[in-house]
Amino acid sequence: MYDLPFHGNKFVEGWELSGILSVTSGFPFSVTTGSFDVAGVGNPNVYQRVNIVPGCTAKSATLGTKTKWFNPACFSLPLVGTFGDQGRNSFTSPGIRDVDFAILKDTKVPRISETFDVQFRAEAFNLFNHTNLGLPVVGLYSQGPVVNGVLTGIVNPSAGTFSSTFTPQRTLQFGLKILF
Repeated sequence: MYDLPFHGNKFVEGWELSGILSVTSGFPFSVTTGSFDVAGVGNPNVYQRVNIVPGCTAKSATLGTKTKWFNPACFSLPLVGTFGDQGRNSFTSPGIRDVDFAILKDTKVPRISETFDVQFRAEAFNLFNHTNLGLPVVGLYSQGPVVNGVLTGIVNPSAGTFSSTFTPQRTLQFGLKILF
């Protein structure tokens, strides 16, 4: 909180500013096979990691754009009964930048009581309306048919795209508080 140094009358006295700046790196994640059991552990909801195609690395597979965060062509489905060779949490989501801001004014009303205050507040959350993308869709495949005794996967067209955000859009809030 920062008290503004205005003095003289009730209209310019009592103003305060407040702000929060949040800057974080992204969250780690792994690209997975999707919600089917390739390794045969008996639980189709176990998300298993995929193989990285030779010539690709986690760094080269990261495209880093808002429309496609990673390249699905850099991955392949592991053989049935095996786990993928991609390292756990090899990728990082986009970072978060957020500014919250408030301005408020305290006005004492001594006619009612010595401790009676009226406080006006104006608050802005995500002040600059920055889009903080969530985790990309990490399930790379959906279960396909068995061809010549080999389980196949159908590539998920939305793999690597974003379907959520970590923070909501700009929100403004106004309030009047009576303190006594």
